[in-house]
Amino acid sequence: IGTNTSTGTFAAVEDSNTGSGTMTSTTIGTNSGTVSAGSISTMSVSTNSGAISAAGQGTTSHVTINKNKGTFVAKEDSTSGSGIMSDTLVGTNSGMVSAGSIATMSVNTNSGKIRASGQGTTSNVSIGTNTSTGTFAAVEDSNAGSGTMTSTTIGTNSGTVSAGSISTMSVSTNSGAISAAGQGTVSNVHIGTNKGTFVAVKDNNPGSGTITNTTIGTNLGTVSANTISTMSVSSIGAFGTITATGTVSNLSVSVFSGVLIAGTIDSLIAKNAPGNPQMLKVVEGGVTRQLELAPATPGGSLPQSVSYVYDHNPNSNDAQLTLAVNDGANTGSYDVELLSSSAAPGSGFDLAALTNVGAAPAHIRNVLIEGNLAPYTGDYSQIGIPSNVNGVYLPGTALAGVGIMGNAPSGSVTAASIEAVSFASITEDCPAPHDPTRTVTVAATDATPWDAAQLLAPGTAIVQANNTFLAAAGQTGQGLSQPVALFLDTGPNDDDGDAKGHFDPRVVLLGNEGNVIGASNPVLAQTTVTIPNDDDKHGDHDDDDDPSLIQTIHLTGAGGSIQTAQPIAASITSSDALGDLILQAPQGIEANITAPSIFGNIMANGGISGTIQTTTGNLGRVLTSNGHVLGVTTIQASDGISGEIISAGDLVSQVHGNGGFSGVLAAGGNLGYLDPSSLKRVGGLAVNGGFSGDVVVLGNIYGDIFINGGLSGRIAAQGAPNNLGAGRQGILGNININGGMSNTSAIVSAGEIGDAGLGTDLDVNGSVKGILAAIGSISYEIHGSTKFASIFNNVGNPNSPQYDGGANEAAIDAIFSGLTIGDLTALLLHLNKLHVSNGNLSDS
Repeated sequence: IGTNTSTGTFAAVEDSNTGSGTMTSTTIGTNSGTVSAGSISTMSVSTNSGAISAAGQGTTSHVTINKNKGTFVAKEDSTSGSGIMSDTLVGTNSGMVSAGSIATMSVNTNSGKIRASGQGTTSNVSIGTNTSTGTFAAVEDSNAGSGTMTSTTIGTNSGTVSAGSISTMSVSTNSGAISAAGQGTVSNVHIGTNKGTFVAVKDNNPGSGTITNTTIGTNLGTVSANTISTMSVSSIGAFGTITATGTVSNLSVSVFSGVLIAGTIDSLIAKNAPGNPQMLKVVEGGVTRQLELAPATPGGSLPQSVSYVYDHNPNSNDAQLTLAVNDGANTGSYDVELLSSSAAPGSGFDLAALTNVGAAPAHIRNVLIEGNLAPYTGDYSQIGIPSNVNGVYLPGTALAGVGIMGNAPSGSVTAASIEAVSFASITEDCPAPHDPTRTVTVAATDATPWDAAQLLAPGTAIVQANNTFLAAAGQTGQGLSQPVALFLDTGPNDDDGDAKGHFDPRVVLLGNEGNVIGASNPVLAQTTVTIPNDDDKHGDHDDDDDPSLIQTIHLTGAGGSIQTAQPIAASITSSDALGDLILQAPQGIEANITAPSIFGNIMANGGISGTIQTTTGNLGRVLTSNGHVLGVTTIQASDGISGEIISAGDLVSQVHGNGGFSGVLAAGGNLGYLDPSSLKRVGGLAVNGGFSGDVVVLGNIYGDIFINGGLSGRIAAQGAPNNLGAGRQGILGNININGGMSNTSAIVSAGEIGDAGLGTDLDVNGSVKGILAAIGSISYEIHGSTKFASIFNNVGNPNSPQYDGGANEAAIDAIFSGLTIGDLTALLLHLNKLHVSNGNLSDS
């Protein structure tokens, strides 16, 4: 038939006669009408936009359709063997191809529907391109064995491929959706590049949601199942994910830039994978673990290849990594970091073994383990390392440091040399009397330099610190801080330049107080230590006679804390809320301290000459018990304060300074805290030795200010509305000054100074020669001469004799003039320009 038009029909009718309804050896140019038979075999159609169907016997075989825009159906009914379509060739399908069972079909391009339902099986189907509108389905229903798709080849899939069960499939590129649901099993599938979704859905059917024996070249999309076993992936791209709600076992990955999410990971292996910054990222049981290789300098080189096994320690069941590096021609140093999102014991990332398999020594700088160093040799054969290698085994490498968030056994670090170690605890032989059959575990808070040295295997030299070191602090099972002890060899070397080879007893205790603010992640500390330029104490112009000095400590994570007698020269910074800082060096706090917020105490065994500041939140916090206010945190210096203490929000802490205050205290919010229910006031400032600095508060001063030694500096508060009512803002706490006020001093409020309702006032013992000025009322007692005082009381009241058309009020407002705490330099300039001219306040 050349053309079968839309009104044309061609039929071989099947009835009760044996052999009826058979259509064989048919050629049609264009079909827009209806072609029907009980059985169709050996048919060629150039273009079909009509309907071609086999019903009754319901079988088709050896049918070729160049372009199918209509329907081509082998209908399955109650007749045994019906609905079978075999040996079919379709050039382009934009219509519907449907049967109970499809076997041996080739389609160049499918943008329509190809569907097997009823029997619901397909086998030996090849599709060159399945476009975004194309569907290919083996439908699973109540028929036994339905929904089975086997031996399928697809070049490019941008559409939908679905079945109850998929086995033996090859896809060059998938940017669409491939899914098995119902039986929900996938086996023996190869996908060259996956940019779309590849899913085995788990439901109530036993065994559903399983992917087995699968190979993927590059995964840039999503692979999802309940259980994944025996899968090989060459590369998981940055946005690629593999998810198993249950278990992953025998997964092999070379390049791992994406994410693996699983309930449990039994075994994950990478062999000779190219060195990349992110070698591994898994989310197991809700905990994220990563293997990071970080160049010591930005853009620096990494090892040529890396091999590892990720599984679980058979004794503790903790996630663990066995790792081998091969630097090849790489000469740049890098850090090996095993990172965990959880600070809790048992959810970290343990290191079983780390070694170098290259001919040249590895250029590893630091090894950071956010878990335990748990030597284990059980996985050595899977990545081809010697059977005796466990722990950190880098005998040819000069390490900067090894940082362990958890526990490590003695002798578990082997290196050519090392400058620093850190750990939460170390398990070692009983030292006194020595008994190798018994061990003792020493916590970081009790560890000595001798204990720290026990971590090292014989032959590992301890050398002077001159590097950047990594350490991480976790939490106990009760969510409290689990400090780690960072030990450094600070030197100096002896007069002959020989290393002394011991750790400094002035340990750096790094803590994790995240529980205070509800944070449960590890806190990472990056500590930079240098050997300063030679001070020529020994006249040899050689740096060997100078001790190492901590320059900076940068904390990443919420709740970091530091306690040390080591001096810190330049800075302490934190990416998140900062906890306690107990700095016991006699130099006090010379470093600048910066964090988004600070909720801990700050204690200096000496003065404070650096800047302590928050960038977005409060400095300090209110301490409560059962809803009752007990007090606030403390900032304390045993000597003078010449630096700056700046809070972007409220400055809640109680600040104590012995030796005078010549620096700056500033808050974008309030100074101190007022409990709105009890009106209890906490926080403030107490100074011994005189106050010659500046206090600028853009909110209210609730806390008391005590100054012993006189005031020659300036104190100012802008005030802010609160629950006390209109006009009750500004300086609402007591100011007690013993020693008088000099002619350079000033106390200024854009609200009150003292509050009758709170029972607070200004009390000065000594003569007053400076400025007292408030837009509201001033409650004061002066026990001394006021002959040279300039007192401007209630200048915002038109009935005040010092109102003068609002001139004095304007001068006070001009100090603040819409400025924020970010304009501190301008605020201080305005405050210190304030003076009295012709009987009025002026800042001109």
